[in-house]
Amino acid sequence: VSAGDNQDELPLHDVKILEAANVIAGPIAGRLLADLGAKIVKLESLYGDISRPAGAGGFVFYNANKRSISVNTRTEQGREIAQRIAAESDVLLANMRPGATDRMGLSSEKLAEINPNLIETHVTAYGWTGPYAHRPGVDPLAQAITGLQRAQGGNGLPPMFLGRLAPCDYTGGAMTALGAVMALFARERTGVAQKVNTNLLSAGIIMNADGFMRAEGKQPRRLADSRHFGLNALHRLYETSHGWIYLSANGEENIASLFQAIGATALFADSRFGNEDARASHDDELAICLAEIFSGLSAQAAHQKLTEAGVPSAPVAEEYETAFYDDPQAVENGHVSQIEHPTIGTLKMAVNLVTFGRVKREVRLATPLLGQQTQDILSEIGYSVDDIQTLYQSEVVKTESHA
Repeated sequence: VSAGDNQDELPLHDVKILEAANVIAGPIAGRLLADLGAKIVKLESLYGDISRPAGAGGFVFYNANKRSISVNTRTEQGREIAQRIAAESDVLLANMRPGATDRMGLSSEKLAEINPNLIETHVTAYGWTGPYAHRPGVDPLAQAITGLQRAQGGNGLPPMFLGRLAPCDYTGGAMTALGAVMALFARERTGVAQKVNTNLLSAGIIMNADGFMRAEGKQPRRLADSRHFGLNALHRLYETSHGWIYLSANGEENIASLFQAIGATALFADSRFGNEDARASHDDELAICLAEIFSGLSAQAAHQKLTEAGVPSAPVAEEYETAFYDDPQAVENGHVSQIEHPTIGTLKMAVNLVTFGRVKREVRLATPLLGQQTQDILSEIGYSVDDIQTLYQSEVVKTESHA
């Protein structure tokens, strides 16, 4: 292939991935890889991914650009189906407890036998071995054990749950996708198929990285204030007359621009706020002064003043779940895509989170119903029409109806 050829192809356009994953970490890894062009077969039980009952929302986003096959891998016939798909795949992607894929007929030994070039990529809760390996693990537990909830709570306050953000799941999913891509790269260079492992514990370490470094003289980590507005008076949220704004002013020049932009130049003449040490000693007082000023401005007006002065700030989006689709930057980035879903109808979602050259794509496949492509996938791996009918009748496979 000469330089410049295939510039319109996504980098993983010819990669086949078998995904055996539930909830967030595994499926988000699959979605990232699918958006890079990989062809994902989502292997589900007859009951489906355990987050399917959540319906629209996270599940729909995590599982777009995939095809679904629903198989009872507790049966010998079901395990054979899983193995046939694996035999034609480049990557197995799983986020189950250690040993779960073995019971599905997808042990490392079996996979090496049927497809020596298959890359295994696993994201578990705590790791493949060790005293925690077989513990149940979900994002809030990883938040707790890695200190994220402690850090988010702030100084002198109880720990805080980070809610629906699921930072360990999302970070773990991104690490899993990275591991899969690097293993594909290594296989291309060396011919060796790797087994890749990461976990939510590792994800929490990345999210709370400052807490996982020791050195003599290391300064204490800055944590949020008691109301969780921010780190200090110049790096925090402020309520305005209409909405909220986040301010991030750093450096003497930037701070002087801030005071001038909001008509508060007298603050620099105040001995309490004239230099960094003084401001640190009187941070609460400065926050009170700034809060009073911002309360007389709308978030948009304050943002405009600060932007013109070169002071970083951002209005807090109150309804970004809907405003995103009209956000001029999101539209310019090609983040907005629309597709028809068999039960939801018109579905808008984000796409093109990583772009390559001139390649920008819409969501190719709407999030599948349970087993929506079961018949097609079975045909692709060599089952006859009669074989497929028998598998349905024997309740080894399933396709969800959407009358």
